[in-house]
Amino acid sequence: MKPKLLALVIAVVLLAPAVPMAFGAEPTLEGTYTAKGLNPDGSEYHAVVRLVRRGESFLVAWLYPTLVDESIVLTARSAGVAVASGEMLAVSYYGQDVTGVVLYRIEDGGERLVGRWVAAEGDGAVRSETLTRVRTASAPVIASR
Repeated sequence: MKPKLLALVIAVVLLAPAVPMAFGAEPTLEGTYTAKGLNPDGSEYHAVVRLVRRGESFLVAWLYPTLVDESIVLTARSAGVAVASGEMLAVSYYGQDVTGVVLYRIEDGGERLVGRWVAAEGDGAVRSETLTRVRTASAPVIASR
């Protein structure tokens, strides 16, 4: 994926409305998820992942938190395309410094995606990542003073 195409995929994923669309008996996967996984060095990482339906497939973007002037900013570092089949979601992704694939098992009607990923570069080891759907609260949260 070329840099311009990567930027386009990320823009579409970030700007698409989060309106779920049901196709057949498939779970609705479109939405925002928190990601928790393991890096090659064994350390844990956390990210936000957006899935946006595009016809019979999905566009996917991984956004990572960065601290900028005492504010947390989400920065898109990789994007990809995905296809669902049965209880599985296969994703091919590309970023500035990484290319690879993830195979997720769809659990709880799409509320949780349990994945195994491998990057093209590196030692070829398969690592884990779990996505958990972010649901918006039905009522506003009021902070106590």
